[in-house]
Amino acid sequence: MSAKGRATPEKKLQNAQDIAKYLLGDPSLGIEPLSMSEIQNKMNFAEIKSVKDYKKLAIKLGFLEVDENHKAIIPKKSYEELFRIYGDKFPLMKDPLMVEWDQVDKTKNHRQGTKVHEECTRTLLKFFNTVKETPTGLIKRHDPKYVEKLKNVYLEKYQKGTSWQIMKTKKIGGLASMELRLNYALASFCSLHGITWQRGYEGMNRRIVNHGKYSKEHLTKDEFTKCDKYLIEKYGVDSDEYRWFWVGIETCSRYGALFTMKLQWTESTNSKGKTTLFMQAYESKTSKKNDGMWDKWIKRQKTIEALRALKARGGLRIYENKSNRPLESKAKGSFTDYMINVMRDLYSHLGKDPESIAFKKPTHILRHYGCHYWLAKGNYSNHVLVGKIGGWHTIDELIKSYGELPPEKINEELDKYEYDEDQD
Repeated sequence: MSAKGRATPEKKLQNAQDIAKYLLGDPSLGIEPLSMSEIQNKMNFAEIKSVKDYKKLAIKLGFLEVDENHKAIIPKKSYEELFRIYGDKFPLMKDPLMVEWDQVDKTKNHRQGTKVHEECTRTLLKFFNTVKETPTGLIKRHDPKYVEKLKNVYLEKYQKGTSWQIMKTKKIGGLASMELRLNYALASFCSLHGITWQRGYEGMNRRIVNHGKYSKEHLTKDEFTKCDKYLIEKYGVDSDEYRWFWVGIETCSRYGALFTMKLQWTESTNSKGKTTLFMQAYESKTSKKNDGMWDKWIKRQKTIEALRALKARGGLRIYENKSNRPLESKAKGSFTDYMINVMRDLYSHLGKDPESIAFKKPTHILRHYGCHYWLAKGNYSNHVLVGKIGGWHTIDELIKSYGELPPEKINEELDKYEYDEDQD
């Protein structure tokens, strides 16, 4: 109801009471006091003068207590209520402590900065906005327990989907992965300003989540044959769907590398008439080595056929991204949605568990499948070669995270032994 116009004595009394109530708030109920401008908007006054006049009336009628200077005693807003969301108007990186951290972190790794610097910045932005704390407020407490308390507040909100997000449509990822990123970001920021944790302390561990958990994920030879047949029957050899799957398998590339892979190659034919395409892919995760560029070998003749067909039409990358395809356009996001659905449909055809990593990471799983595809061709004795194909820095990393010997391969080897002498 508008407060414009001449008010009755009863209405004036009610307005004075309401303004006193809004100015005081109610801490016991978690109701914050409102500012004069907030009250003006809430009560729909045309001018701030109306609020001031009714405040004077509230003092006169005893609705507001006064100090020795006859000024109303108004409680201050809590720190949390005064917190201003960091964003374009109040950028986080203008905070002096954040500026110092940014400068130090960027000088690490021979002044190239840490690999996860930008991710840490985004994580800290989401953290401070969610818990309504400032970098200064966090550091001045100089209390690791306080940091952990706020971390747990953030994770609880994150799990419920109520944490502050850079984009409100952003999907909530795994809690364990989020905790890892948060631990890394907080430890990096806090340690620079004197808040540290004992090495190995579980509350702030920075171990990679599920490291090696999916190293046995693979497709059998029969499953690869089934994939090939299904993709050809549904889409054809000359299709983005076919190229995406098989180039992903043969190059062991991550999603970003597949998406940006150029349709360029040199080729060679051996004495048996078999052709190989020599391609390259950019792996941003390994940008500190080889400038992120890795050699790739395409050996399957149908994959070569699919790539040649697209190049003959003037293609620039390994996919065509046709404008009439459902759920997609030229945008990366919509193409991603489409290819995720294609890969999940393929895994459903194979009978894979909908709760498995294949459905959670439909393109990244190709890197796992590709690793085992090549290892199987060498009877799991060719880890050095496969390491070069997939861009793994060490053989140990390849085995732990991607290429552990499958149970059926172990059993195949055990079947070669003689067991009759063990019989009674």
